[in-house]
Amino acid sequence: EQVSETQQNARIAMNMISRDIRMAGFNPTGATFNGLTYGTSQIQIKADLNGDGDTSDTDEDITYQLDTSDSSHPKITRKNTAAGTLQPFAENIETLSFTTSGINGTTISITARTRNKDPNYTGDGYHRMTLTADVIARNL
Repeated sequence: EQVSETQQNARIAMNMISRDIRMAGFNPTGATFNGLTYGTSQIQIKADLNGDGDTSDTDEDITYQLDTSDSSHPKITRKNTAAGTLQPFAENIETLSFTTSGINGTTISITARTRNKDPNYTGDGYHRMTLTADVIARNL
């Protein structure tokens, strides 16, 4: 059950982050802004989704980042700049990385683990899975 939960959690996170990256840089009015900004384990995505010439509205300036401040509960957080709040996005995520790949491409890698240890499993007891995806930002 936990392994299935881990897989579903990682896939949902990958799908939502990929969707937002695909929209990065959407700019129907020609406003000036950087659609993607990378960090080691974070990415900021900007898009003028409603075509009003800025990226200050809901879901137009989003940051995903890895939060390992509590090693027993690592997670991805999501910040919607318009709302101003940092929210837990995906639980039990150990690694999150972003690298450029090709023209306007981003490679995303997410490693998720089970919520609880399995005493019958080797190593530290956590089952893990890593997902990797190449995503093209269509609007950059």
